[in-house]
Amino acid sequence: MDADLMEAFGRKGHSLPAYRAAVASYKHTNSKADKKQLVHFLEEIKQGFRTTLANNDPMRARMSKLRGQIAVMQDPDLFGAKKVDKAKLTKLKKDLEKQEAERDAIEANKVYEGAFEWRFEFPEVLDEQGNYRGFEVVLGNPPYIRQEELGDFKLYLQKQFSTYAGTADLYIYFVEQGIRLLKEGGQFSYILPNKWMRAGYGQGLRAWLQKHTLVQLLDFGDLPVFEEATTYPLILAVEKTQPEAGYTFEAANIGTFIYEQGLAAHVAEHAFQVQADLLPDGGWNLSNSVSQQLLEKLKNTGIPLGEYVEGKIFRGVLTGLNEAFVIDEATKERLIYEDPRSAEIIKPFLAGRDIKRYQPPKSENI
Repeated sequence: MDADLMEAFGRKGHSLPAYRAAVASYKHTNSKADKKQLVHFLEEIKQGFRTTLANNDPMRARMSKLRGQIAVMQDPDLFGAKKVDKAKLTKLKKDLEKQEAERDAIEANKVYEGAFEWRFEFPEVLDEQGNYRGFEVVLGNPPYIRQEELGDFKLYLQKQFSTYAGTADLYIYFVEQGIRLLKEGGQFSYILPNKWMRAGYGQGLRAWLQKHTLVQLLDFGDLPVFEEATTYPLILAVEKTQPEAGYTFEAANIGTFIYEQGLAAHVAEHAFQVQADLLPDGGWNLSNSVSQQLLEKLKNTGIPLGEYVEGKIFRGVLTGLNEAFVIDEATKERLIYEDPRSAEIIKPFLAGRDIKRYQPPKSENI
């Protein structure tokens, strides 16, 4: 990804402007003959880039050197060498096999399956020298992969992302990377879980987002936007610009799927302005600027709960594996039927989604 493109573009008289023009022509022409000619031209440049990478690859250079040493030792008469050192020759061959195996493992890695060099596919994001300048728009729905599944990959994430937290789910890093890929003034929008706004692991992301301009936050709460999962979705829109002091952004809490005039009209009717610099570091709650200022006044005149209980705030029961410990009513009845003593240890269980404001908690989980 960091390889210089100019050497590839310099082959056979090609240039970045010519490549950019060819890609634009390919995307807009309907002529099969023109597309075929353009594909040939584009493939020539890509092949030049592959050759450049191969020539500059340190691993390939070591393999080439080993092959040369082996060739000299295997045919001493041709190269005027001394008697064959079989032990050394065997070692060189083993070294070559190891290097080839490592190279094959890299090239066969599933990570690269179906991958492409996006700087070639989107030359619009490059300047005239082939340097990356950024996309104008990044839209996405990042994967909802829990932090427990990241394993050793966390070591890489910790080194690469300023929003890193050991308990952060994968989507956190997709937000940072998406905004990184934008050019200055570019527009970003993701649909993602809203948990980062209040969770401890989202503090790094909240602080990082404050360096940019928030445009819109649409919180869908516990609406089942995605039927297959309870994700508490939120639409986050950001502009990659330096935020102005005291600026406000649009926010709305969406509590229905029924929009008589469409979602945009529903948002316009129910939206309110939030002052970005009044969002607390400890967690964001979407409320209008007047409510924010009132809450700030209350905080300054009272004692926060965290201080009052001297930081002794706990998370309650943590199973570590819900599938092993949380059961439904039918399973409860079956276990008690099989062994009446089970009734002594089976207790009611409430998940976070079961707790509603002004409603008695209900749950089918036990």
